[in-house]
Parts: sequence; C-alpha cells; structure tokens
Amino acid sequence: MLVQTEAYGLKLLVPANDSGVSQCLRDNGEFARVEVELIQSLVDGGVYIDVGANIGSIALPLAKAAKLVIAVEANRGFANVLAANALNNGLYNVSTVHAAIGETERLARFPMIPLGQPGNLGVSGFHLAGKFAEEVVRMTTLDAITPPTTTVIKIDVEGYEPSVLMGAGRVLREVRPVWLVESGDDTPETWSVIDVFRQANYEIYWFFAPFVTIHPHRGASPAKLRGDVNILAVPREMAQPEWEMRRVVPGEPRPTSIADFPYLTRYGFKLA
Repeated sequence: MLVQTEAYGLKLLVPANDSGVSQCLRDNGEFARVEVELIQSLVDGGVYIDVGANIGSIALPLAKAAKLVIAVEANRGFANVLAANALNNGLYNVSTVHAAIGETERLARFPMIPLGQPGNLGVSGFHLAGKFAEEVVRMTTLDAITPPTTTVIKIDVEGYEPSVLMGAGRVLREVRPVWLVESGDDTPETWSVIDVFRQANYEIYWFFAPFVTIHPHRGASPAKLRGDVNILAVPREMAQPEWEMRRVVPGEPRPTSIADFPYLTRYGFKLA
C-alpha cells in the first residue's frame, strides 16, 4: 500500500497506487516545486499553516524555512502518513492536526478515501460524500488554531475554501498572513474567495503551480503540462512578492495560458 521514495532530500512514505501527488514524488522527486519555493520566499521564519496537507508533499519541504508548520488533514490515513513522514525525517517543528477546517467548531462526517485506492487521491474532500465510507472528524477553525506569528496559510480543500474562510475573520483582521488558495475552476466559489480577500484589503494575484517542472529532480520532463491555478492574496501593507504575476481583476476570467505566468521562465518553461 505504501512505498518509500525520496524528494527534496527527504525520505517519504507515499501511497503506491496514487496517480496524483504521490506519483509525482515517486517518478520526479518533486511535487509543485514552484509553489514550495514561492512559499519559502514568503514564510520568513514564521508559522506556516497547510490546510489540506495530504501526506505532506508541500508542508514537509517547508519545515526548514518556518519556525513551525501546522499541517491539517481531515483524512485519517493521509494524516497518519504525514505524521510518520515528519517524524522519520526528524522534522520536529511539524505539528500534524487530524481535523477538518471550516466555519465553526463541531463534529463532521468526512468521506475517507482509502490509502490503497487507485487514482488521484488529491481529490479528497467533503464533495465525495456518498462515494466513500465516512468517519466522524473534529472540525475546527483557522481562528482557533492560528498563532499570531503566522506568515503564510495555504488552503487546498477541493471547493470547501469559502467555508474555511468563514472561520478566519480574526486571522484576516489581526494576523494578516499571506494566503495561497487553490481556485478550482472559474466558479462562484472562486470569486467568493476573491471577494473575501478584497474586502480584507489584500492585493490578489493568479498563481499557477505546475505539478512537475521541465527539469525535475528525477526522471523525464513531463509530456503534458499539468498543475493548479491558485489565488495568492498579500496584505496591501506588505511589500509585494517579486514574482511576475497577473493581478486578479473583477470581471476578467482567470488566465488559461502559460504566457500569463512569466515567473515560470525561471524553471525552464517557454511562454510562447
């Protein structure tokens, strides 16, 4: 069910049948390296929170850049593997939290994709209710778990992002971290997330994170460009990141061309 691979100088246990995150780690020794390096440039020795951390593919490489990593995962199997990976690599500043993050403190029923399930395990989320056996998990809020020294929060919860932000009013007002939120498709949920950040006085950018770079740590270059579009929200009172990114403009759809992400030339991608 689990195999060991190496990525970012770490020895990681990964699900053998996963065709998403774990396959990239197994075949290429990296997953979303561009995203990892963006967060490294922003965390500035503070606390990094990863909501929807999976097995730690992004949270664990960031442990050396952060004072503390709080990695939150609702799937019990993924959370167990994440905790084992942190301990096996001596990353004692990584705190694994087995919970869902939402709008309030309560118990919730979460569909549990088994670790041995073939396919892309990265789609784990509440939207799979009825497709897999459910377990009761604790739901908490970002307001409840976010320390005042938090500098970056990443959210990847397969469409549940608006509910996560509903429980983050204090964080938005007082802590003022940088946020990286998977945007999914060009949907009302995406624009509701953008509206939250706009009302909280953030500068908002589109950020595309390829799953594998042109020159990966291991293996061949990807035959097809795959990745996720994210919303990067930076407090307006902060210095803005020195990455060439397109700002989010109300009424304009999210970008669909690699040419809209000039920073990718750093990684060998051709924009034309």
